[in-house]
Amino acid sequence: MTLTSHNEYMSNNTATIRKTHTGNTSVIEYANNETALIGPSAISSTPEHSTAIGYWSYFPATGALVVRYANSETYYRYEGVPMRTVFALFTADSLGSFFATEVKPNFPVEVA
Repeated sequence: MTLTSHNEYMSNNTATIRKTHTGNTSVIEYANNETALIGPSAISSTPEHSTAIGYWSYFPATGALVVRYANSETYYRYEGVPMRTVFALFTADSLGSFFATEVKPNFPVEVA
């Protein structure tokens, strides 16, 4: 996903994504009114409306997706996750369902 201007919009059938810039960091609004921060080396979010996901962070350079599930203190690192999977996460109706069907069964994981 490459967005370059100060305010840009992307949409598909389930969500509209809006990106705004603030200094070195951009803020993206994604499905269910969640927000993610896009920094120089990672994209991260602490979803407010998910009962399953407490935090996630994606590192495009390595393809690592780090997740802390709600009501847990443990972080899990999923390896080899392509950016297209993270883009699909942005448009998912349910973050928990998305992780359960698209991330957990498809990528190697280790406790971070």
